[in-house]
Amino acid sequence: MVLITIKSSDPVGKSFEVEDSAALASQTIKHMIEDLEDPIREITIPEVTITILAKVVDYLNMHDPDNVARVGINCVNRFDTYFVRVYKNTLFDLIKAASFLCIKGMMDITLDAVVEFTGSMSMDELREYFNVKEQLLDEEDIRLCLFHPRIEAFRVTAKILIFGEGRKQWQGSTST
Repeated sequence: MVLITIKSSDPVGKSFEVEDSAALASQTIKHMIEDLEDPIREITIPEVTITILAKVVDYLNMHDPDNVARVGINCVNRFDTYFVRVYKNTLFDLIKAASFLCIKGMMDITLDAVVEFTGSMSMDELREYFNVKEQLLDEEDIRLCLFHPRIEAFRVTAKILIFGEGRKQWQGSTST
């Protein structure tokens, strides 16, 4: 068992020890580890607060293949259900962390939680929920996403609304 020490960039600088098989589910962490010349496997994660990093570490540990084999997929699915039952701002921070750390499974469940919660909202309710002042997308695009909430288009829409990024940047993009 090889441990990787992951530190937040917060001034507190708390660190977490994670088995490499769990931590390497993050493509960002995987690349950071590969770039380390020091045999001491310690990395600092910028852009992610200690509170969110603690939740990310919980997610990585639960989804570690050895843990999944030990506790079973039903237990992991229950964990996922409760993992996303958080306040809106925490959910958005988890989405940003999953995006920054390139953790596809975490990105999927957090965006699915947004889809589930916002699926029946009107355009005005969506704009208020996402705190969007101007119209970044036309209503037809948003309606398409809401009627087919599991398609990639919603993921693109969520990225635009959550991260406030321009439509051109995401047009044609389907990566999560």
